[in-house]
Amino acid sequence: MKLLSDQQKTKGYIKNRIFGFVLSTILSVVLYHFYAQLLNISYSLTDIVIPIVLFNLIWVILGYFKRIILMILPMIVLGFVFYYWQLPEPEKIKLIDWIMSIVTNIQQTIQWTFLLNSYKGGEPQLFRVLFVVSITFVSNFLVWILSSPLLILLILVLPQFFILEISTTPYYLLFLLSGLMIVSSVYSLNKKETFVYPNFVVIGLILLSTVLVSQQLSPYFFYNQTLNERYFQSNNGIGNNININGTPFNLSQVGYSQSNTRIGGSVTLSNTPFMLVDGPLETFYLKGSSYVDFRDLTWIYNKVGNTFEYTNDHSSFEQQITFNQSNSALIKSTVIRINPIQFTESIFYTGYPKSIVLDTQAPIYFDIYGQLISDRNRLEDGYNVEIVYLPNSSRLDLVTSGDYRPLSKNNDILQQKQGPRQFENQIKDLDEALYQLTYVQPFDNELERAFAIQNYFQNTAFTYSLNVKDFPNNDFFSHFLDIRSGYCVHFASATTLLLQDIGFNARYTEGFVIPESQQTTRLISSNLAHAWTEIYVQDIGWVIIDGTPSSFLDVLQPTTPNEPIEPEPIDPVDPKPIEPTPPNPTDPTNPIDPILEKDATWLVWVLVVVSVIGYLILRWFQFKRRHNEVYLRDKYSQQELIKQIYFEMIDLYGIDGYQIKESNGVRQNYNKMSNTYEFFQMSRCLDLLERAFYAKNIKDSYLITPLLSNYQTMEDAVRQKKPVVWFLKRFLF
Repeated sequence: MKLLSDQQKTKGYIKNRIFGFVLSTILSVVLYHFYAQLLNISYSLTDIVIPIVLFNLIWVILGYFKRIILMILPMIVLGFVFYYWQLPEPEKIKLIDWIMSIVTNIQQTIQWTFLLNSYKGGEPQLFRVLFVVSITFVSNFLVWILSSPLLILLILVLPQFFILEISTTPYYLLFLLSGLMIVSSVYSLNKKETFVYPNFVVIGLILLSTVLVSQQLSPYFFYNQTLNERYFQSNNGIGNNININGTPFNLSQVGYSQSNTRIGGSVTLSNTPFMLVDGPLETFYLKGSSYVDFRDLTWIYNKVGNTFEYTNDHSSFEQQITFNQSNSALIKSTVIRINPIQFTESIFYTGYPKSIVLDTQAPIYFDIYGQLISDRNRLEDGYNVEIVYLPNSSRLDLVTSGDYRPLSKNNDILQQKQGPRQFENQIKDLDEALYQLTYVQPFDNELERAFAIQNYFQNTAFTYSLNVKDFPNNDFFSHFLDIRSGYCVHFASATTLLLQDIGFNARYTEGFVIPESQQTTRLISSNLAHAWTEIYVQDIGWVIIDGTPSSFLDVLQPTTPNEPIEPEPIDPVDPKPIEPTPPNPTDPTNPIDPILEKDATWLVWVLVVVSVIGYLILRWFQFKRRHNEVYLRDKYSQQELIKQIYFEMIDLYGIDGYQIKESNGVRQNYNKMSNTYEFFQMSRCLDLLERAFYAKNIKDSYLITPLLSNYQTMEDAVRQKKPVVWFLKRFLF
């Protein structure tokens, strides 16, 4: 058995192996960066370069010496069997336990990887190693085995349409350009035994056009919310995923907005009875829905697709993680009773639902944000929810005790100077006091910072009003910190965005605030709908941070079923339409309006059409040059040219559906092809091939016209016999 094939012994093959190693290493770094963002894991570039280079080198060595490894592998297996056989029984058990522990760790690592980020705990011990191994293997497979530029391009580009985290990461363009450079360069690896320099002119044009387009488009241009929802509906992690059509409660149902979760200007609330609630005497909150992603003045609703069935025994892993029980002494337990009056598909609760009992038995579903939902027709008779919750009066005790600390998205104890901090410079220019409080001032416990931000909005020169100017553009903070007025949606959004920006695991929540009362039963009207922030705190769970000024809470009066309903005071609305201030295009803090972003669509389509036409023209010229004797003689030496023609004919033979054994010699293969196609001057062609492959050198004066003629004959025959496959494999790619 040959340790190396004749193909592997050529200088071109070795050069291509080295070039492929460089490309796969760069691609590994790009893929690691993109998918680290997707999996929400942090890393340092300096920490991953050496492992990536090392494992890529290992894959190259394994590929180059695969025949030697295949010979050694059975010997290793036999050696292990012999070693195991001669061990005493206790040692055998230890060895099996050790192997099973590794297998278990690998299985847990894979499960952790495919879990939704909201369910993840700490990283498994083997995750980083397996992640690097997988990324480098995929990179080598794409670059060397498949050598498919189109597939690499799809892997790099398609996720941008539905995964927002990829296109908004720092240095995104640098990584994307590196990936496109690899796509352009992989074409030169199609003939593994002949080294061909990449077309640097084409690569340069691709990179330049990408830079120019990136300057015209927003990072969100390619992002599609529908694709995002479908992706996460299919990527359900570990557990059963149930798709239902229900929609959780949002404030648009009670008059806050005409467009679901988009923040608008002035609103007029109704005072319509919404539900009867029986619960604690003190003030408490009833959650309906939660959001974590904010864009273009809108809290993005991740449609209830990653939905799991709720059970009172909390048997599923997803339910245990989503509704995590706390043993803190600050936590209380009680039962609340809700009788809906208005249409809603949400099941409202506060804290964590320990059990839910419907008057009419029906399935209940929840998602990763803790939203509970069921068919409204099954809830007409109401429901009881046993809750464990942190009383509103005990929230500040979390800070004074010093035993509880907020967690980041990675479930680590939050430290100062964490988070993306994308609003830091803007807040510094707009509100120095808020900037110092949010980004600069040290706190012993970051939980203190969250309540300090809450108090800043509640007790400083901010006013609660339903009559506010509409947003002139999509820059939330510039407008809000300028008018310093708004209602709960504005204050909850500002609080949530700031806390997320400094690393808190925070989410925006909508529901109802139930005011303090002397009677447990209250008639809750739509004007008590409210929005607030929730942050995740160690050993407690989700804790309410309400930045709405206390003037709003002061006007809330309890309403019992026997009392008349008094409408909430509403500021008079100016009947004159508010003229929006035109955005200043020179303002760096003023993002482009989405309508203007859509105007750049023509640029994308022009670029796509030009790129396709240009690519087809380029491929036509490249195809023509394959049979141009003058061009081929200028590009290759006589010996290299004959080899190149032979390998092209082998490829055509494969496209036509025939197979060539690696053990066959050149003469045997050529004779086999001549039995299928009408070749002429066979003896002359065989003489040329044997001289090219087996002689040390060959004279350039040898006439190769017969070989080129047979090559053309074979090309025409395959094109007529299998036009589609020929077009895809010989012309298009």
